[in-house]
Amino acid sequence: MRIFVRNMNVSNGARILDLGGRPDLWAHVDEDVRITLLNRPNEIDAMAQHAGARFDLLSGDACNLQRLAASYDFVFSNSVLEHVGSARRQAQFAETIRHGRSYWVQVPAPAFPLEVHCRVPLWWLLPSRIRKRMIWKWYRGSARFKGRQMAGTRPIGRKRLRELFPDGQFLTERWFGLPKSYYVFRTKPVTNTVPISAYSGPPPGQGQSLWSKG
Repeated sequence: MRIFVRNMNVSNGARILDLGGRPDLWAHVDEDVRITLLNRPNEIDAMAQHAGARFDLLSGDACNLQRLAASYDFVFSNSVLEHVGSARRQAQFAETIRHGRSYWVQVPAPAFPLEVHCRVPLWWLLPSRIRKRMIWKWYRGSARFKGRQMAGTRPIGRKRLRELFPDGQFLTERWFGLPKSYYVFRTKPVTNTVPISAYSGPPPGQGQSLWSKG
């Protein structure tokens, strides 16, 4: 998280919208910032008891909240883009992020030897029939969450990330020379930002919902 704070010049009083986020990710950020965690309803319910005073909780579909994103200083996403669904939904998710005054996005590099979610070596190089067989085995056994997660994961390479964020700057995190994660960010304010007073939905609060299947 320090790489985010350092590169984005995050200062006290900043308002951050974390798409798909959880409180523990922010534990080592010392700046006095206000963070809205947007996630699925069941995730928000699980966080409600221990989120802490610096967090607002909001359930919703991040692929359809561009006007909300425009009211924040920073829109943040960490290892979420690859889980939102089809190429169309990835583009919608990216559009929400780009509406933020500044944004920061991280995705795992598909070429990294160990797949970060299922911990299987060279996962994305395996034939699709083998991956499908393993996913089915997980889902039918004691690893249903892993099976469901991997069935819905669509990796984002550097080229695809550039297509989704053409106005962003790029960083590559490497481990022994191999790309481990890709970051894309923008710090220059956009011209079509919408102040929070102009957002037509309810203000973020503890456990409020903006969920949409659109």
